[in-house]
Amino acid sequence: MATKLLFWLLGRFLDERTRNRSARPSEGGSGSPSVQQSSATPGKRKGARAADRGQRLAGDPEPLQRVLLVPRGRIAVLLEDGLPPRLATPATYLWPPIVPLRRPITLIPVTTEVVRLVLRVYDLVTFDGHEIPRVVVELSVQVDAADGYSKLLRLAAADGIELEAELLARAQRELGNEVQVAVRMNRLAHLRRLTLSEVLNLRGLPHELAGGALAVRTVNVTDVAWPDEEPGDPDEPEDAPAESAQPAELDLSTDARLRRIWSTHTETPLDGIASAQVGDSTTVVAVPHTPLGLADRLTLKEAFRRHLEDRSLTLVSTPAASYADVVQGWFREVDSNAARLVSVRALEPDSLRIIVDQAVRSRDGNSEQSIGTAADRLALRRLLPHTRVEFVTADDAAELADRRR
Repeated sequence: MATKLLFWLLGRFLDERTRNRSARPSEGGSGSPSVQQSSATPGKRKGARAADRGQRLAGDPEPLQRVLLVPRGRIAVLLEDGLPPRLATPATYLWPPIVPLRRPITLIPVTTEVVRLVLRVYDLVTFDGHEIPRVVVELSVQVDAADGYSKLLRLAAADGIELEAELLARAQRELGNEVQVAVRMNRLAHLRRLTLSEVLNLRGLPHELAGGALAVRTVNVTDVAWPDEEPGDPDEPEDAPAESAQPAELDLSTDARLRRIWSTHTETPLDGIASAQVGDSTTVVAVPHTPLGLADRLTLKEAFRRHLEDRSLTLVSTPAASYADVVQGWFREVDSNAARLVSVRALEPDSLRIIVDQAVRSRDGNSEQSIGTAADRLALRRLLPHTRVEFVTADDAAELADRRR
């Protein structure tokens, strides 16, 4: 029996050697078999999937049955029953198992190049109640190699041959949540004026998706199904004053020293700017006509840090067409979950009420203390012209409305 097994192994070795020699290209070629181009190259998806997802992140799983060479720009995830996934890097030879029926190895080729994905997000609702049926987002991503592809291997251990499908599902879910929040925090007119792409960039989209397995390089909104109807704010109570009762133009305060610093470092026009220092925390809140570019933002932040002598200074910069827009932009940058902002109400000409979700109430029952820092809140109050700016939970706002009735 042992002799037969020995001859079988020898025959397999000679057969592989013969096939490799016959498949070897003529002089000037690579000289070694490699992971097949058809499966390892994540090109465009066929049929309907091409319109839905863009390019492929990985090739189809296939059994490892012959010696292969992982080419440049590719890695290979190797799945073997009873063992954790293994990773093969470029210029690595992959050897098939001696007894493939007993311990088969499945190969999943993954690209390390930048890949274009097209994701769709459906059924969005703006801050003022408009429904946006569909948003198409095109982004370029790359498998993150910063940690040696450990996040990719963790997904492979959990999902096996469904690795690519799980990468796409996670990316769709995480990006969809970000788009949902960005739309929910802005009025339709604001989204149209700045474009949804600019709003997403201002919000600060994540630099990674799929649990960190994919690094995001660029994000661009390619199509928006804008609504035709204008239903107004569904959260507006019957006895709440309409936003049109607010001044037609913003009347924001402006700190003369901060304006001079602003004008020195950028040509972007400014509607208002204020700052506050409370303890070790310093915040500057500015309302420019148009969004700041990244270079201007970094330059201004450094200038304000020097002027106010605080290296940990927070700069909030948000274009706005109304006081509600000012609060929404401020909330996005100072709170960890911008979706908790419910609405902004102008109760009187000099009073503004900011209604937040019940979940933000602090342990002592004070909703204000759980939003940003004391410097963040004081800077906002100094910027706005209202003599009274209050933070209340949605439940408290409903109770106050019932009392007025």
